[in-house]
Amino acid sequence: MLKNEIVSEITVIVSGDYGSWYIGVTADPEQRRMSHGNPEFWRAWNVGLESEARYIEKFFLFHGMQGDTGGGYNPTYVYIYKR
Repeated sequence: MLKNEIVSEITVIVSGDYGSWYIGVTADPEQRRMSHGNPEFWRAWNVGLESEARYIEKFFLFHGMQGDTGGGYNPTYVYIYKR
């Protein structure tokens, strides 16, 4: 999936309510979901490239989503969940 498609999909999901959502990047979305307490609404996308995943993460952090840069070694997934 292309990064622009993922940005568009996330934009639709959060409906402008960026502050209620958390975004992050990871190499292992299932482990990461568990470490966040297995949130009810969780969505992850395999971007394929770390640089693309980090671009998407930074884009939404700039727009007010909760989270921080990080994600460990070679994170190719972007994930969001509602706080």
